[in-house]
Amino acid sequence: MMTIIDDGAQPLPLKLVERKEAPGWYRWGLFGVLALAWFFDFFHLGDYGYSNFFYASAVRSMLMSWHNFWYLAFDAAGFLSIDKPPLGFWLQTASAWLFGMSPWSVLLPQALAGVLSIALLAHLLRRYFGPVAALSAALTLALSPINIATNRSNNVDSLLVLSGLLAVWAILLAVEKGKLKWLLLSAFLLGLGFNIKSLEAFLVLPALAAYYFFASRHKWGKRVLHLGLASLLLIVVSLAWMISVDLTPASARPYISSSGNNSEISLAIGYNGLSRLLPHEAAVNESSPSYLALSPPQRQLFKEYTQAITEAYNQEVSAMQASGMVMGETGLASPVRLINPQVGSQISWLLGLVLFGLVILAIKWKPYFSQLSEQRAQWWLWGTWFLTQAGVFSLANYFHLYYLAVCMPSLCALVGIGIGLLSESYAKQQARSWLLLLALGLSGLIQLQLLSYFPNWQPWLLWAMLAGLGLAALIILLTFINRRRKSTIARTQLRSKAGLRMSSIQLATSIGLLALLLAPTAWSLETLSARHNSDFPIAGPTLGSEYIPDLDLTQFMPDASTLKILEDQGNPRFLAATPDVFTAAPLILATGKPIMAIGGYVGGSHITTLEQVQAMVRRGDVRYFVMFAHKAILQLPPLPPTASLSQLYESFDSFSEDVTVRRVNVWVMETCQPKWQGTWKAVGNSQHTLPETVFDCAQASTSSADSRRKDQ
Repeated sequence: MMTIIDDGAQPLPLKLVERKEAPGWYRWGLFGVLALAWFFDFFHLGDYGYSNFFYASAVRSMLMSWHNFWYLAFDAAGFLSIDKPPLGFWLQTASAWLFGMSPWSVLLPQALAGVLSIALLAHLLRRYFGPVAALSAALTLALSPINIATNRSNNVDSLLVLSGLLAVWAILLAVEKGKLKWLLLSAFLLGLGFNIKSLEAFLVLPALAAYYFFASRHKWGKRVLHLGLASLLLIVVSLAWMISVDLTPASARPYISSSGNNSEISLAIGYNGLSRLLPHEAAVNESSPSYLALSPPQRQLFKEYTQAITEAYNQEVSAMQASGMVMGETGLASPVRLINPQVGSQISWLLGLVLFGLVILAIKWKPYFSQLSEQRAQWWLWGTWFLTQAGVFSLANYFHLYYLAVCMPSLCALVGIGIGLLSESYAKQQARSWLLLLALGLSGLIQLQLLSYFPNWQPWLLWAMLAGLGLAALIILLTFINRRRKSTIARTQLRSKAGLRMSSIQLATSIGLLALLLAPTAWSLETLSARHNSDFPIAGPTLGSEYIPDLDLTQFMPDASTLKILEDQGNPRFLAATPDVFTAAPLILATGKPIMAIGGYVGGSHITTLEQVQAMVRRGDVRYFVMFAHKAILQLPPLPPTASLSQLYESFDSFSEDVTVRRVNVWVMETCQPKWQGTWKAVGNSQHTLPETVFDCAQASTSSADSRRKDQ
């Protein structure tokens, strides 16, 4: 059992590196790293649009009333809310209120959070592991491809990264000072993280709890009591807003998108939580209400289409695999997912240094269950955090690549710690010093594998990386030979015009790290040159196009004629109705008016009924319906000769568990008059277009449609 000397509530005596004045080279180096991060995060920020139109539309609607602000309303009328917790979008709304609604103001909080996270990570590591580890970690995070892409978007993961680092900062102080208030502050900050990205914020929780339990100087019983109090505070802070929303009558607030049952807590635990981890059943659910509502001929048509879609999908997967490409945004769940083309190219360029950093830390502090030093305790903290995240994302069923940004603080911390300790071991001529060569070699092999996935992209990088690693290895070997010859630790001093002093090992380590950072830096620069801001940020030259065709369905803007038709009708409750948010979001951004997304995020939410929609049309609440063919419909196999578009909408259930949207679509197409057939153009440098139709339901007669429904 691990034993720790306990002297009551006295703080753990530490020999903090921070108490020594930071060397000048470190201060200038950190300034340079932060300037580099500022460039990557703020260069042409906002010039290429809002990123995620769904979230940007909500910010515009939240600016219109405190009611919309509190409930995260997607539309100005408060019909639908977005599918995430509030804090990140409250910050975006505050920025838009302060600076005016624009892409720059909406993206500003995330870009600032990215720079602040780098400064905070450097501060935490310098206190305990010295300036080399701190600067190495900060530089690695500043050049992390997926973090740069995420920092430049309106997805809130950058804010989640900052909240996680703040929670780590507070718990380090809790152990150092022996004060309960710092532990409670850590729990409070973690609760704020839950209000940014739900259960994803808790990936750091096992590391925080274990660190305090084993490293605290309090008696064991008091540690348990303190953790219990912190857990209680964490629950209160995490759930307070969600409970307040769930206790509000459904008629007095927006419907909670993607929740399934109009509950924020259900959304956090289900759609935004466990459903991302559990396998997804793609088979026909013959007990679903949608399926049972179909007539026998419709069921047969649905089964035929499901089979055809499955066969087409399998053929596409086989073709992509035959060409060396892996289907899907993140690839298949696997223990080696972190080095596949999709995930590896976003976060794993320095994975070899992480692995050897863990090894050297384990070797350095033996025996494992002796008195716990502060540095070894922090090894458990950063290592547990990274391994928890690596395990979850390796085996998770479904997530977007930008979620991986949350992995980078712990990964970069381990890179910095590993570099510092490996170079220190070699400089002191310790027996484990050969690990420095192996660490550089393994990192080079992993990068070689990652670069092989993209053989036509910047082939010079491979040779530049190998040359840099070769030079670093040569310096290390020459230093080792020099030591053996003189039987002493010979340090070759290099002096620059600025008077900087550097040992040969420090020089070799610097060259090796810079060589390993060439590829991720070039990968990140490709993100800046793309002139495109994705709904789902992905770094690199392909921006996901090779792996996720037509990913950005909402990145289209309506044509002028469509907007003129909608805006010339006066001020109805809803300017228009659409099947889902993909069609509604661009209209909200273009007009600032209420748009009703009948089926929620992907058309699968049971928010209303056909009869209620018909009643709204009769009352004049909504007149126009805007529809364009979903990419899934466009990619279907050809319809059977006897099937109509109406039958397809009636029977197609692969993308929606709710029959309302299909019923409304059929009613609109059969009853309302096509007013305009236009073309929506993609934003950015894409040449894609989407055909859309505006239906005018002002003179719609519901009686004939109702009678036909009854006959069926």
